[in-house]
Amino acid sequence: MRINHFLRMAKENGISWALSPMLTINAISGIPAFSFKQYGSSYTRWRVYYIGIYVTLSFLFCFSLYLTIRIVHEITYFSKNTNIAANVRVTWAIYSIFSVTISGYLHFFRRRQVEEVFQGLSRLVIGGSVERIRTWVYIQVVAFLSFVVNFVLLSGSEFDSLRPVTTMDIFTTPVIMFWGSIHMEQEWQFYNILSLLRLSTKELNFRVRSLVANLDLRFEHRTHTAKDAKVLRQLLRLRELQLKSYYIFKRAMSIYGIANMILSGETLISLAFLLFSAIDSRIFGHNETIPLRTICSIYWIVCEVSAMISVVAASECLHKEVERTEKLVIDAMLKVEDYPLRRELRLFALQLLHTPFRSSACGFFPLDLTLFTSMMATVVTYLVILVQFKSSE
Repeated sequence: MRINHFLRMAKENGISWALSPMLTINAISGIPAFSFKQYGSSYTRWRVYYIGIYVTLSFLFCFSLYLTIRIVHEITYFSKNTNIAANVRVTWAIYSIFSVTISGYLHFFRRRQVEEVFQGLSRLVIGGSVERIRTWVYIQVVAFLSFVVNFVLLSGSEFDSLRPVTTMDIFTTPVIMFWGSIHMEQEWQFYNILSLLRLSTKELNFRVRSLVANLDLRFEHRTHTAKDAKVLRQLLRLRELQLKSYYIFKRAMSIYGIANMILSGETLISLAFLLFSAIDSRIFGHNETIPLRTICSIYWIVCEVSAMISVVAASECLHKEVERTEKLVIDAMLKVEDYPLRRELRLFALQLLHTPFRSSACGFFPLDLTLFTSMMATVVTYLVILVQFKSSE
């Protein structure tokens, strides 16, 4: 694979160069966010690579579904008197392997849409933030690699259990590790898309603010409308930029909606089981002298919660920037007396009103701060139910 060739091409585009560490990891794992048709002779090799990745992921997808069915079918391997801890661990495994498998496999077929999103962002975001973006992506790379290493350790500690190790146990955790890593890459991509949209909106706000300041100056000196045509063109350009940002946002929501919903469910279940582990230590393992499994499981939960918090925080920051745009446009509309300018600003305000940047998980629930309130209420409910089941053992 000629990853270095891609990096040289990507450096010509500031944002692509800044995101190249993330894109490289995506290419290695099989879900690249770019196409290689433009690279001439190397396209044939990349086409063979895509075919190989498709065959490999299809095999892993079928094998993962087979493992899920086996877990459900052979749930009696615990015993007839199954304890609540065993049920919790099986439920956790079934949800994890099934959800991240579906999400990761579907994401592979959306790589063209992902490519369009990042290409659109590369035309929106200014180059002045490239170095800062690349530094932040490097930090994300370190965090992601620590997540993968933790997954490997968790896979190795799977055998720290009282019950005999079966063939299904040997394959289940590595499969969850693979698809879970891909799912974390999806959330990584979505977070960067929201951050880049926020930077684009911030630059848009700066340009709107500058334009409003010029309008105030013209009004103050009672100048004539010699430059009205230029101002109208600038407003039209700003409206087009805002509309392009909204189309990119909607495309990203359609791509990552399922991944966001799965991450929310994973976070919800993980938090409930983490709190229940304080009551029943068998959730993470039985051997008290080797706490590796417990530490790795807790770190996994921390990574999921951190990803959830990061996505929600990025969504909130983007929404606030869009609200600032609305406020600037409305303030300008109230100050301008010239009818053509006022009409253009009114159209801009209406456009902002009908293009809300509100993230959600496939439309089922919004990705905002209120999500954590609902999530904690649900976690407490699950915890009470689990405690009642434990007391009846």
